[in-house]
Amino acid sequence: MSQYAAYDPDAQRVGARHGTECVRPARPEDAAAIARISAEREGLDEDEIRPRVLGELTADGMGTEHHVFVAEVDRQVVGYGRIRDLTHADHGLPEVLREGWYLTGVVVAPEFRRRSLGAALTRARIEWVRARATEVHFVTNLRNHTSIDLHAAFGFEQIACEFEYPRAGLPLGAGAAFRLTLPD
Repeated sequence: MSQYAAYDPDAQRVGARHGTECVRPARPEDAAAIARISAEREGLDEDEIRPRVLGELTADGMGTEHHVFVAEVDRQVVGYGRIRDLTHADHGLPEVLREGWYLTGVVVAPEFRRRSLGAALTRARIEWVRARATEVHFVTNLRNHTSIDLHAAFGFEQIACEFEYPRAGLPLGAGAAFRLTLPD
């Protein structure tokens, strides 16, 4: 199973199918839904992922070192996006990259894609970082065109490529890094 959403830049947007949609900060009670979505994406067992997700949502650093947002449709969590303040020493950030706030993943359940929920999660995370920093970054695999195009729509510009970042699952030559300057 691919960890990337299928890339189809010409696909039509579905738009809202039903109900109400919102993006909000994640809460501990969202851990099961986030674990379900993550397990489906990664091909892992949901029960194995849930404790890690719950730990992330209840950790002391939540809101200061990292943050998670969820997307809901009719009060059902159908996607999530993370932000993390990454450093070289603590997070294995490659020396070629600056320390700072990184959008570290956005995942929307397959049946809810093409509804702009990924963009809404990205917008919410950018605005959250804007209150704390003057720039935000993201790192991805050079082959993840869906993510690259999503972030390009917000003005992200590539600042490095073809580096290695093992903690992010990027072997030598696969990494691409992007930055968005956040005006006041």
